[in-house]
Amino acid sequence: MFYDFLFDRYARATVRLLATREIRTRIVGTYLGLGHYVVVPILMLLIYSVVFSHIFVVSWPGTSGRYSDFALRVFVGLIVFQFVAELFNRAPGLILENPAYVKKVIFPLETLVPIAIAVALFAAMVSFGVFLLGLLLAAGLPYATIFWVPAILPPLVMLTAGVGWGLASLGVFLRDLRQIVGVVVSLLTFLSPVFYPLSAVPEPFRVVIALNPLTLIIEMMRSAIFDGRPPSALMLLMLYVVTASVAQLGYWGFMRTKKAFADVV
Repeated sequence: MFYDFLFDRYARATVRLLATREIRTRIVGTYLGLGHYVVVPILMLLIYSVVFSHIFVVSWPGTSGRYSDFALRVFVGLIVFQFVAELFNRAPGLILENPAYVKKVIFPLETLVPIAIAVALFAAMVSFGVFLLGLLLAAGLPYATIFWVPAILPPLVMLTAGVGWGLASLGVFLRDLRQIVGVVVSLLTFLSPVFYPLSAVPEPFRVVIALNPLTLIIEMMRSAIFDGRPPSALMLLMLYVVTASVAQLGYWGFMRTKKAFADVV
């Protein structure tokens, strides 16, 4: 069961150790070091601010029309989406990239997905710190409802984990899955409310966008941060139930196919 994995002390220690090692590997030996995780989101925020204020000259519906309103709201959506996109793009190759773990070592392969999630989550947290700095400079202190963001984060992680386990398992048997996932992720950029609010979508298409679980997560975060509205308790509970079910299904599928990995890798 997925919940057994959460309370497995050895699995948690493995995730913590290898995720820390991967983050350190990305930092050590580079010119910017940890600054890489800080400079990139700052550049993204500046670029989006310039593009949407001087080139496209668009405003976010229901705001004062300042370019910072648009840029900051887009940046929140990008933080969520890039966290998911990094894991989805990596997942199909996680097992194939670590054949030694499959054939020569007794290793809990199911931890490879949480390890990748922990690394992506670290980058997302740094980006969120940059976002908070930009929010403070542009609008001052945020609403107290921003403290609802940590409550919205677990469903995002469970959704990503469930899909990640499924993709990691399928990627062993379908070698071209990574290319297919890359195309799907590109499509998700526009099928998720990253560059627009759900309210701006025409009614016939709004249902399609709303079926995307990322839509509810991004909209909840924006409402809590920018509008001072906490998420609906019922909707948040439903989100937990749905994403926990996705995590359980992905974990179950991964564990069922795990024994066949050595025959294919």
